[in-house]
Amino acid sequence: MAKSLKGLHLFHYTFSNCSQRVRLALAEKGLSWASHHLDLSKNEHITTEYQAINPKGVVPTLVYDGEVVVESNDILYYLEEKFPQPSLIPDDDAKRTAMEAIIHFSGTAQTSIKVITFDRFFRKIITSSEEDVRFFERYRNNQEVVQFMQDFHENSEAWSLRVSAAVTEVDAVLTRLDKVLTQSHWLSGDEYGLADISWVVNIYRMNSMAYAFDQCPNLASWFDRASTRKAFQEAVVLYQP
Repeated sequence: MAKSLKGLHLFHYTFSNCSQRVRLALAEKGLSWASHHLDLSKNEHITTEYQAINPKGVVPTLVYDGEVVVESNDILYYLEEKFPQPSLIPDDDAKRTAMEAIIHFSGTAQTSIKVITFDRFFRKIITSSEEDVRFFERYRNNQEVVQFMQDFHENSEAWSLRVSAAVTEVDAVLTRLDKVLTQSHWLSGDEYGLADISWVVNIYRMNSMAYAFDQCPNLASWFDRASTRKAFQEAVVLYQP
C-alpha cells in the first residue's frame, strides 16, 4: 500500500504530540500533504494494514513517493533534507550540533511526557480494563506498549514509580531548556527551527495539563512566541477537538 502512494502522506492523530510535531513542520515549510487520520481512541492504528506500514503501530508515519519514515524527529530531519527551503536548521555547524542535542532530548523525554499525560489527563476521561490490556497484547506488535498499558490499568506501585521518574526527568529537561534560552532567542539558535518545532508541542501538552513552569521564565516566554506563530495555530490549535 505505502509504496503506491505518490506525494506526501501523513498517518496521524489529532491529539498525538508526535503527530503535531510533523504537522507543524509541514506547515512551516508550506507543504501540501494527504491526511490519513487514525483515531487512536478507536484503535484505528491497531490494524494489520497499518502495522504493515508501521510495525510498532504508532503515529505518525510519513510516506513520500512510497518511501516510509517513522519516528517524528526523524521525519523532521527527513523533511529538511527533501525540502530544504525554508531552512529550519542553523548554517553554523556548532549551532546545528547544539540544536540536534536539544531535539534528542525531546525524543528521550517522550515516554515521560506520555506517562504524565496518561496520569494527569487520560485517567480522568478514559477507563481501562484487563480486557483492554489483553486486546493490546493480542494485536500490538509492541511489548513495551503492552506493559505500559498493564501498569496504567493496575495503577499500583509500578505505575507510581513510572510517574515519579517521569516528573523528575521532565523537570530536569525543562530546567536545561530554560538555561539554553538565556543564551539564544530560540531553542534552535538565532532563528526558529527544528528544535523549536520538536519541543513546542511537548510544552503545549504540559501547559494544557497545568504543569508548573514557575522556575522556567525563559521557557515560558519562548512558548508564548512559538505558540502564536501562524503555522502552530494551523497545525496544532485548529486540530484540537
